[in-house]
Amino acid sequence: MHTFKRKTSLRVLSGFILASGTLLAGCNTDSLVTVSDITTLSPGDVDNAASANGLLQGSLVQLQGGYSGFGDDAFVSTSALISDEFYWGDTFTTRQAIDIRQLQPTVLGNASDGAFIRLQQARLNARRAYAAITKFPLSTGSAASDVANKAQARTYEGYTFVALSEGWCNSVPFSTIPDSGVIDPSQIKGGAGITTLQMNDSAVARFNEALALSSTSSLAKIGKARALLNQGNFAAAAAAVSGVSDTYVFLFQHSINSGGENNPVASLTQNGRYGVSNLEGAVTAAGGAIRPDNNTFVTALGGNGPTAAGLNYR
Repeated sequence: MHTFKRKTSLRVLSGFILASGTLLAGCNTDSLVTVSDITTLSPGDVDNAASANGLLQGSLVQLQGGYSGFGDDAFVSTSALISDEFYWGDTFTTRQAIDIRQLQPTVLGNASDGAFIRLQQARLNARRAYAAITKFPLSTGSAASDVANKAQARTYEGYTFVALSEGWCNSVPFSTIPDSGVIDPSQIKGGAGITTLQMNDSAVARFNEALALSSTSSLAKIGKARALLNQGNFAAAAAAVSGVSDTYVFLFQHSINSGGENNPVASLTQNGRYGVSNLEGAVTAAGGAIRPDNNTFVTALGGNGPTAAGLNYR
């Protein structure tokens, strides 16, 4: 009995080996490690009508990440730090560098780097969304939708110029790349730095394109007015917002679902990264330092009172 079982086992085993050998002989082992990751798409994969809406939404999401943040530093928080609305409250040298106006070399990084990168990515995404809608008419539902969405794309692009002009000094570089097709690094053209005035000129040009497509867009009107304010053109700014309701708002929405969706202003102050300052950098008439978390407004005493870089935000 034991012999029979043994022989049977050997026959089964030999049959398995023969079958396996046949399968392996006809199998391409390279294909065993080939997988399809649907979370990662190349630019060529979205060069179609079905992707136009996704590209437009992607540009808005990246604009939010650069402007408001993904639960982390962005234009809002870093500009508050350099204006002394916030004071630095943790151990990160990248945040301290902004607070004391001594930004680090690029290789060491700064808290504002992420905002800069995301805003530039939003600019690229907005241009590629516009190109996709143009290339594939009716890709967003109807001719009217296409026009409205192209206006939105130019509006988002305009806001990237506005934020970059307000948060960074003169000579901000803007590279260019074809608005459609694959992203070939050899086709990237690095642009010379442009001035604050030129950035706002570029913003106004984008908002004008948007308004030519959708003349009633309040978001585009407000963006144009903001760029004109940055240029000191107050009368033109007032004219630009004609017809915009006093109650109009455009919100970047955050949630508690995940860290990347958190409101950065709330999360960064609640965990002690920043605090709301009062008279940042102030000294008394006798030369003593005033704590940045001072809750009391110190009234200047003639010409010898306390001085401060920041305002009495508290």
